[in-house]
Amino acid sequence: MTMRGRVRTRVGPRADGRSTWPAIAVTCVLVLSVHFTTAGAAITVHDPGSAFAGYNLRVSHDPPGAVLMDMDGGTLHEWTCRFVDAFPTVAVPDEPDFSDRWTNVRLLPNGDILGIFGGLGLARLDRSSRVVWAHEGGEHDDVAVTEAGSIYVLGSERNKVTWVNQKEPIVEDYVLVLDEDGDVMSRVSLLSAIRTSDFSNVTKSASMDRSGHVLRANSLHVLDGNLSGRIPSFGSGNVLVSLRGLDTITVVDMESESLVWTQFGMWLNQLDATPLPGGNILLLEYVGGDPRVIEFDPVTMEVEWAYERDSGGGVDDRWGGSCQRLPNGNTLISESGRGRAFEVTPQGEVVWEYATSTAGDVCGSVATPFELTRIGPEFPMEWLGN
Repeated sequence: MTMRGRVRTRVGPRADGRSTWPAIAVTCVLVLSVHFTTAGAAITVHDPGSAFAGYNLRVSHDPPGAVLMDMDGGTLHEWTCRFVDAFPTVAVPDEPDFSDRWTNVRLLPNGDILGIFGGLGLARLDRSSRVVWAHEGGEHDDVAVTEAGSIYVLGSERNKVTWVNQKEPIVEDYVLVLDEDGDVMSRVSLLSAIRTSDFSNVTKSASMDRSGHVLRANSLHVLDGNLSGRIPSFGSGNVLVSLRGLDTITVVDMESESLVWTQFGMWLNQLDATPLPGGNILLLEYVGGDPRVIEFDPVTMEVEWAYERDSGGGVDDRWGGSCQRLPNGNTLISESGRGRAFEVTPQGEVVWEYATSTAGDVCGSVATPFELTRIGPEFPMEWLGN
């Protein structure tokens, strides 16, 4: 099996101060066995000596839920819950694109799991798939949990916002903060945060839709203050948010409910903007239907590392994807529209890959990974088997 990708690494400034970028064509030849997982899915590449060993958590669609896998694709645990079971008093949306599926999950140390029903709500299940609580707040795309147990999640609501659209309601995005019991502690409108900030012109300089889901927020990360010495706006408790509808990433001060930092221009239709321990930011975008991951310095705006994969044709990227920097320096990339996730080294070698044979059928009974994440071996797993 031959896996190809292009890696770009910064090698130093030119005479004019700009960076020089060599394109390195990387070819990795692996002769490995194929480990089949669920029907139509398999671990097609696994190099144990190079891949970061841990657990893989992916979304399941039939039944709706999540699956915890080992590195060879073996199922260690499953959670499942249909929308009607989490929200028995809520009418099922009468919409043609409604699908009873999870889109994003977060595993908790006791074996409980948080699952997002895309654009509808958030449910917490225990390890036996019993509903602990459910919150109907239009939750979508991303959820994070702090060490203190606070739950940050993207929410949405259809509202009339006349400065955006005077004729019809739009979908307004929020950052919701819930406690461990699912009760709302705070809610910040991202549109209001933009309008009351010094960056309100971002809605004019970017090609923001004026109808439907205008901002298309798709990721959030609670900042730990690691970068505040270089960028004061990256203070502890502020939230880094990706706004795909504006091709923009931004930092929201949850106390002042205002944008305090924003950046755009280096990417289009970005996903999963993630702060890294060293101070850089990692994000995913699609270039002509193919994934491109970049790591850049938010102070100098220099791209420190980039990976591009030529997959031989475009893909419907509406279903998103994700990227995760692993502790050994590798990067895990999920391509939702193609139904696969793969891990690459800094040099661009593909050392682990999960793939389905029915990619693109995101509303059907396939294991399309909206988001597949790697959990380190240090994560508490005492609850497994109980």
